[in-house]
Amino acid sequence: MSRRASSRLRFGPYPMPRCKIGGKLDCKYAGTIRIVAISDAPQQWPLGVVWGHRIPVLCGSLIRAVKRESASDVAEAWGVGRWLVSKWRKALGVKGTEGDRLRLSAAVKASDPARARKIAKARRGVPRPRWIIEAMAKARTGMKHSAETRAKMSETHKRIGTWPPAAKRPKGRKRK
Repeated sequence: MSRRASSRLRFGPYPMPRCKIGGKLDCKYAGTIRIVAISDAPQQWPLGVVWGHRIPVLCGSLIRAVKRESASDVAEAWGVGRWLVSKWRKALGVKGTEGDRLRLSAAVKASDPARARKIAKARRGVPRPRWIIEAMAKARTGMKHSAETRAKMSETHKRIGTWPPAAKRPKGRKRK
């Protein structure tokens, strides 16, 4: 399955630095480290071992991305956690980025009550598409368990001495 690396990155492209596995690169986060692999994240990048963990080497255009893109977009593209992006930002002395501001303004715009009223007014009187109605009906009915699954659940209830909520408890039988 192929994933596009720059699907959420606004200021790319971010080309991978030229390197060989076994070679060394200067990382702004951890100093000079040896390259042990190339990541299979959406944005391929050389990986080095830092404190027993494989992490992307903070060099080249990754530095530019950390300084401009939002933390969540960098984390998703390079396949790391947001905590690591925040550590990278701390190492580079980055406070806020243009990507963070754009993402925040989009979130504020999406939650604007006036905008929500305008959208609701535009949709009023317009019937929902057929596929949405069918999906909602399917969600309301719920999923039916297969006979095999129901048998397994029954055996489990018998084994541990419980009764499923829909089952009627026989007279005189008490819970263990």
